[in-house]
Amino acid sequence: ETGAALPSVSLSPAWLAGRTVKEFRISREGVRALVISEQNGVTRVQVAGIIRAADGTPRELTAPVTLVTGSNPDQGVWVNDTTVAVMKSSTASNVTPEILSLTSGAPQQLAPWPGLLSLSGGNGPDEIFAQSAEGIFQRLGNGWSPQIKGPTEMSFPG
Repeated sequence: ETGAALPSVSLSPAWLAGRTVKEFRISREGVRALVISEQNGVTRVQVAGIIRAADGTPRELTAPVTLVTGSNPDQGVWVNDTTVAVMKSSTASNVTPEILSLTSGAPQQLAPWPGLLSLSGGNGPDEIFAQSAEGIFQRLGNGWSPQIKGPTEMSFPG
């Protein structure tokens, strides 16, 4: 049915009280949430489980796991079920995306690239895409490989 209203759910976990949510992404399998939030200039990257009602509607978020990051990211994407890529976008300076894992303590910094504005994640840590005004770049080892000039706003589930 076209034009049907999408159901919405509001959750207010106590651990987010007083924080501003910068990014909220549900993992592809629908069981975890990536939450990037800020309070008094300090950013946290956290992953929480999603507790659902019998009909599948989210009821609450579990206590989060805080991931270590070397920056103050304002966006992030899932790249697989235990790994996220995060960055703080900037039009004017080099941006250093990081890979953060639920199974490893230390962040993995990727190569800096000028003017990165957004991230997209494909299937796994090798399929991380970044976008600047110059086009779209794919992670290649610890560097970036130009993919397409011109298109914007690539998107993958999660």
